[in-house]
Amino acid sequence: MTLLITNGLCIVERGSNAVHTKSSFMLIQLWAIGYTAVLSDLKDKDPLLEFVMPSTFKLSKSSMLPDPLTVHEIHKYPEFLPR
Repeated sequence: MTLLITNGLCIVERGSNAVHTKSSFMLIQLWAIGYTAVLSDLKDKDPLLEFVMPSTFKLSKSSMLPDPLTVHEIHKYPEFLPR
């Protein structure tokens, strides 16, 4: 298994074509910045942005408690991604 982190978009098409040619598959996890977000940066960008997560888990004692997403909201995330 290979873990590719950072902007590896330049190799994605070539890599995925090679995988599919061999009748194999790949698992890709797409994520939002989530628990590592800095709330003050979020509010500086746009005070109306909400701090949300799939659950109300806190990363540390000092972190803010996020608002939980509903299952429906979680399933809408793929619509936010470019195709």
